[in-house]
Amino acid sequence: MGLGPGRPRRDRRALHRAPGRPALRRPDRGTTDLDRAGAAEGHLVAGYLSSLRCLLGTPWEPVWDGALLVIKDAFKSTEVLDQSLTHFGDCGVLDRIAGLIVGETVGCEPTAGTTVAEMVDEVCQDYAWPLAHGLPFGHAPLKVTLPIGAFACMDADAEHPLTITSPWTADRKEPR
Repeated sequence: MGLGPGRPRRDRRALHRAPGRPALRRPDRGTTDLDRAGAAEGHLVAGYLSSLRCLLGTPWEPVWDGALLVIKDAFKSTEVLDQSLTHFGDCGVLDRIAGLIVGETVGCEPTAGTTVAEMVDEVCQDYAWPLAHGLPFGHAPLKVTLPIGAFACMDADAEHPLTITSPWTADRKEPR
């Protein structure tokens, strides 16, 4: 992987839902300073990196074009996640997305002193889209539900890095 030592840390904020549109805030605790500035919008594709990798090349592969990709994983080494994210790059997925948000990685051990956040930063360094870390979903104690397919805006510098901008429930006119 060839990643260097840890980088400075900054604090994150608590989960928050803004009035009107859902806006998701990162937890209040130290995380890396590896966010890459910028804003983007697109439809949400979210899931565990290792599970999404299994969909590549299948009829169930998500539509990557213009997507905000939200990934996380649990109980894997940084080396295994590096292989998965590198595979996404090799398959052209990272060329097609509009932005990347990395969720909390519970139980993911550093490899050779390299954290998941540092690995993501290195693998994604040649892409221009915004990058944010620390969104709580999945195995995190305090988590949010992400409406896959809904449209959202991300701003890696904002207090609320992800805001859902489209309706994410269906209006049912007829009873079930």
